[in-house]
This record gives sequence, C-alpha cells and structure tokens, in this order.
Amino acid sequence: MGKKLNKVYDALLNGAADGLVGEELYARVTKCPKTSSKRVVKASLFFRTRT
Repeated sequence: MGKKLNKVYDALLNGAADGLVGEELYARVTKCPKTSSKRVVKASLFFRTRT
C-alpha cells in the first residue's frame, strides 16, 4: 500500500473505532489530504478484508 492510501486507511480505521458510520465516516476520511474516490474505495476494500 502506498503512503497516501495508508493515511486514508488509518483515517477509516480510526473513524470506525470511534463509532462513526455513513456520512460522518466518509466526511472524516475525505479530510485526508489528496484523497480521491479511488483511494477511499481501495481503503474500504482493504478494511473489509482485514476485519
């Protein structure tokens, strides 16, 4: 995984750990610098395979 994707994944993981879902979780993840829809999808797929 690249550095940018790692940052998106970490934001996704931390947001989920804080109990965020849906729009709130998406808002937190998209605050990462240089986040694209493609990176969000990749991070979420990686998240699904790890849990």
